Amino acid sequence: MIATFLQNRYRIDSKLGEGGMGVVYRAHDTLLERPVAIKALAPALFSDAGLKRLLREAQAAARLSHPGIVAIHDVLQVDDGRYIVMEFVEGTTLRDLIPMPWREAVGVMAQVFEAMEFAHAKGIVHRDLKPENVIVTPEGRARVMDFGLARSEGRSRLTQTGLVVGTAHYMAPEQALQGKAEPRSDLYALGCVFYELLTGQPPFQGEDAIAVITQHINLAPRTPRHVVPDLPAAVEAIILKLLAKDAKERPLSAADVVRLLRLTTAPRIAAEAEAPIAILLADRMRGVRLVGRQEVMGRLLDRLDRLLAGTGGVVLVSGEPGIGKTRIVDELISAARLRGLHVLVGRCHERDVTIPYLPISEALEGFARRLPSSKWEALLAAGGDEIFQLVTDAIPKHVAGRAATVAVMHGSQLSQVDAAAVRPTRAFRNLLTHASADQPVLLVIDDLHWADPPSLALMGDLAVYTREIPLLIVGAYREVELDRTHPLSRLLLDLNRERLATRERLRRFGPDETGEFLSALLGTQVPTDLAGLLHSETEGNPFFIEELTNGLIEEGRVVWDGAASAYHLAAGVTVARLEGEIPQGIKAAIGARLDHLPGTAQQVLGLASIIGRGFSLDLLNGLASGHALTEEEVDEALRAAHAARFVAPVERREGGGFLKGFTAGSAEIEADFAFDHPLIHQVVYGEVERRRRRRLHAEVGYLLEDLYRGREGLYAERLAYHFLESDDDAKAIHYGVRAGDKILLAYYDQDLALGYYLAALETALAKEPRLRHFSTRAPIAIRRGGLHRFSPEERDAVIGYLGEILPVVRGTEVAKAVGEMAGRICLAAFHFGEVYEASVVLFEESLLGPNFQKLVVDTPHGKLVGALELPGDGGPFPVVMLFHGSASTKEGLTEEARRYLKRGMATLRVDLPGFGETTVMSTGTLQDAVVLKDMITAVLEHERVDARGVGIAGWSLGPWHAAQLAARDDRVLAVVSISGVFNPGDPRPGLQGIPEAVWRASLHARWKAGKRPTPEPMEWAPDTNVFDVAHQIRSPMLLAYGALEPERFRAQAEELAAVLPTATARPWRSGVHVLPNVPEALEDAADWMRQQLLGGAPSS
Repeated sequence: MIATFLQNRYRIDSKLGEGGMGVVYRAHDTLLERPVAIKALAPALFSDAGLKRLLREAQAAARLSHPGIVAIHDVLQVDDGRYIVMEFVEGTTLRDLIPMPWREAVGVMAQVFEAMEFAHAKGIVHRDLKPENVIVTPEGRARVMDFGLARSEGRSRLTQTGLVVGTAHYMAPEQALQGKAEPRSDLYALGCVFYELLTGQPPFQGEDAIAVITQHINLAPRTPRHVVPDLPAAVEAIILKLLAKDAKERPLSAADVVRLLRLTTAPRIAAEAEAPIAILLADRMRGVRLVGRQEVMGRLLDRLDRLLAGTGGVVLVSGEPGIGKTRIVDELISAARLRGLHVLVGRCHERDVTIPYLPISEALEGFARRLPSSKWEALLAAGGDEIFQLVTDAIPKHVAGRAATVAVMHGSQLSQVDAAAVRPTRAFRNLLTHASADQPVLLVIDDLHWADPPSLALMGDLAVYTREIPLLIVGAYREVELDRTHPLSRLLLDLNRERLATRERLRRFGPDETGEFLSALLGTQVPTDLAGLLHSETEGNPFFIEELTNGLIEEGRVVWDGAASAYHLAAGVTVARLEGEIPQGIKAAIGARLDHLPGTAQQVLGLASIIGRGFSLDLLNGLASGHALTEEEVDEALRAAHAARFVAPVERREGGGFLKGFTAGSAEIEADFAFDHPLIHQVVYGEVERRRRRRLHAEVGYLLEDLYRGREGLYAERLAYHFLESDDDAKAIHYGVRAGDKILLAYYDQDLALGYYLAALETALAKEPRLRHFSTRAPIAIRRGGLHRFSPEERDAVIGYLGEILPVVRGTEVAKAVGEMAGRICLAAFHFGEVYEASVVLFEESLLGPNFQKLVVDTPHGKLVGALELPGDGGPFPVVMLFHGSASTKEGLTEEARRYLKRGMATLRVDLPGFGETTVMSTGTLQDAVVLKDMITAVLEHERVDARGVGIAGWSLGPWHAAQLAARDDRVLAVVSISGVFNPGDPRPGLQGIPEAVWRASLHARWKAGKRPTPEPMEWAPDTNVFDVAHQIRSPMLLAYGALEPERFRAQAEELAAVLPTATARPWRSGVHVLPNVPEALEDAADWMRQQLLGGAPSS
């Protein structure tokens, strides 16, 4: 093209260079008599749509006029060629100026950020910033080039020939994963450029673009001061903030970066650069490349390619603790996301809490937050009602699927039927099948050895369908945690027998791999004898190698040589001397490093370990404040622990806020930090003295009670874990029972429920001296909330054990608690014989008295049982009937009764479980409400109850019963509705599965009575709604609902208030009925009821 003209105006004089985007020429503008640069775009790289988009963006960029931006003069199309005419600038690109002294680099980059602030303010994002796109003039002026030339429609960034590696080194994680670029994506790219300008190398390197981008997503970079020791900490901090994985954690704007950079040139900051710098190995470890696992990784990537072709399967990654399973899994996750696959990731947790389906639930929520809400709601619909059994912490009030209570009678024994019908496998499979219609699915469950049995069973059921749908299941586990009875062992046998799974067993490093790993950690070649020593002591376990190496540096035995930019043994230290001083074992190595932390940091880590492997900063600050530690001290301690690689910040889930299907307002329980490795958590936790540990668990429990006030049942397992590990026996018993109840009612996992019940029973027995010997004679050792699966023989042994206890416990302080727990244990063990009957008698004897009485009403439809509690001596008292309308939160009625009792009203809990006698079946018709008139008659005949009438407080479907009664019985004086449903047939969006919730309530009633449950759901045919009879209601009604309730609740409450003069709709300030403001709303409702029944001012 030399000497040719474009459009009779631009004379091509010479070729300046060539790159992936095309060829750049020096030319002369004969019209304006000025030199210009012309880029001839390579048409093979772009689709027609892409070229049009690129030209539009170049035209937009042409409107940028700033001294730090190379101007675009014109956009040409000549025949089949596309050309960009730009300002010609004499100078050198940053690529040819690397590396640069830090003071000079700060000045240059400040100019670049100034230019980018101008562009961003105009709505222009560069998308492809790199050293080649910044030119520095002879006068020292930095100019940014190639605006608008970075992206083309219709082609992946990873397939644009010539751009792959060059772009990958500067690509923000969100660009790689989601293809989106925003101003803060440019800031990330400039952080990479800044890093390379100082150190001579980009923050992440690899053999190909995938390897580099995987590091951008997963790894933290080594700190620049490893290479530039005189770099001020303030400059380093700016660069590392620019390189934050989460765009929200980067500076807000380029202008902020300019301001911070100018501060670094102040005399104080510059002087700081002259001080000696201690370099921590932790920075290198967080950025180390994958070593010794190339073959395994190759096979796993091959499985991803086969998945893209439609072939699913199951892959199990196994190995000992610290062998690198999670690292392999994380690499696979990144590779899958880069390939555009749907990825669901769940992790199981040691020690913390055993909650059914927790890893599956976490995987679903993380997946949901990456999707548009419309897509997620479509997947929920495809899954069906049972998918809600997998929803985080929403189950107790909102589970919509059939509770896994399907049981049939075989002689005198109950047994579970078809397990596939009991678990929500079908719903999960339907959801994944629907998701895989546009992209294959990767499901990853890490640390399977800690998985709850329901999750393992679901995974086993799902594995069969990997032959039918493009689904790859990857699980990682520790072999050493398994024994013959472990639920995972059984799953592995099943998968092997069906030839459904392949296994990747990670082995320890050999001597050469240990040396390579050490070189990667330290960034320099390691002496052979030192590598040999570390290999001998660690036997090639990667995590152990890291811990020992980090310890050697912290102790000053291995030191940094700034002149050589390398680590070496300190003066006087020899390999022979080290051989006798290295800690023996991984835990000893962790403990030795722990000793080097400041005392406050050790104290804070000990407190954090009580909360769990992951912990929220708010919860930790609350715990620390009780031990005379300020928030500033906690923050400083966490910084020290993070620098020493004991903890790391946890990336918050994307897309916060309300998400359909998941509990609103649960962000406060998300972890802000987590211990870097389970072994670190175990060691730190073990360092806390046992008695102190028990006290601290109680303190965490109290903090959680405050946090979950009014919704303790939703988080019963979390509370039970801490109190069962504490010295507060009363709370341990209370929450152990509630956790068992939740698991039994919501998931029908008898074995997990038994684990909680037996732990609570053990605690109760240990409280009473004459019973203490029973606590040591349990027929089977149960880990609290653990993974044990009971055989029929073990269930029989448990019942026999109870049979010995019950005759002895009568008359003791724990008789009521033991009777209550024994009844539940019998139910969970499918026993309804003499021991169960004895437990009911014991419970009633302990519970009943002058102010707590049982009402039994025989109706034509069965027996109704209620618990009448009086607020004190004397009377008569007005009475409030409490009922929910389903089985899901009847236990919570006990808590609600207290609100009314303290205001001088008696309560009648119609659905109180524990007596085992209610047999009235729910039908979903008017009969359900009319039959309750008999209970009203019975309670008003009581001599200590005000005979004028009753108030009714109901939840969910309960207000439907209450309103139907109010329309037909003048003895109903007032009604409180909490999130009520008044038209059960309303098709508008709301909680799903009301028919099955009613069926579950009726099934539960029969099950509690030891009767034969029907295996099929009842037919749901509501024959009336409240709106049909609203004109008959004369009593006042308070209709309370949350501002974020599903449409059905909000709309029905407002519509009923509009047609019923005696009704008042009162929305809560915000949220659904699992939010912290609910207790206040319920207190208001109790005050309102008191005014209706007693008159006068509300009580305190």
